[in-house]
Amino acid sequence: MLEVEKRTKIFVLIFLIIVLLATWILTTSARSRIKSPIPPNNLEKAPIRIVEVTLAENQHDQLFEQFRNFADKHAFSIRIAPTDPTGDNFLVQMWREDIKVIGVESGDPGRFGIAFYNTYEERPVPLRVFDELIFDLEAVMNFRGHEQWF
Repeated sequence: MLEVEKRTKIFVLIFLIIVLLATWILTTSARSRIKSPIPPNNLEKAPIRIVEVTLAENQHDQLFEQFRNFADKHAFSIRIAPTDPTGDNFLVQMWREDIKVIGVESGDPGRFGIAFYNTYEERPVPLRVFDELIFDLEAVMNFRGHEQWF
């Protein structure tokens, strides 16, 4: 009988060691799978700065060229695409590691809204960087837009 109790204790001890080892392996391997945070969707967060530009009719080509110059100067990648089949409304996206910029036609004719976002909320860019970018955007585009500060 003493032999059976000894075997049972050894079996329970081995079982507990295996369970603890398996738990440790699962918890440490789960942590190593997370390499970097997934950036949140821009629709889920408020912009840091918004600038609205008023355009005369048929200035899209000139506006897009100015956006491209701004993007080149500040190392942004840029994408310009129509948002409707008529080609009257456009979306402008600029991005780099730390900042995203999204520009869209507003509901008002001749109004174009430009929103500036942090790429990662946990690594916010200083507000002065956004202010400097907006100042330079105004200089490159030769406009004085209506700015909203957040």
